[in-house]
Amino acid sequence: EFGWCGTTPEHCAVSGGGSDGSTQAPSNSTVASPAITLTAEQIQVGINAKGDSVSVSQEIVDAINEVTMHYSLYQQLAFVTHTIWESGSYQFREELDTANYRNYQDCDWSQEGVQLPTNGKLYYGRGYLQLSWCANY
Repeated sequence: EFGWCGTTPEHCAVSGGGSDGSTQAPSNSTVASPAITLTAEQIQVGINAKGDSVSVSQEIVDAINEVTMHYSLYQQLAFVTHTIWESGSYQFREELDTANYRNYQDCDWSQEGVQLPTNGKLYYGRGYLQLSWCANY
């Protein structure tokens, strides 16, 4: 009834809000609230919750704020959560599972078997959002 992001109108949206019966976020929705300027302390809470004993640098905090300044608060927090998880709390910018790089080369999941890339490149997770698999590029 409420779409992909919640189970109540307070959390996400009201079904049938649009003239075409579509779902729209209400004006007081926290999902549509603008991003905030995050502090190192706020990001550190997420790192600590993950159980990592590392500290976030101000350089990372500044980069996150720059990248997410036009996001909604919901999108910003989803981005921070995902990057904390994927990067080992901003410790790694390249996938660690090098022994399995060959397994990440399937370029077309709609076909049986592994469809290897034709350009000779290896596709594996890089950056703070570790996008793996050739088919994801």
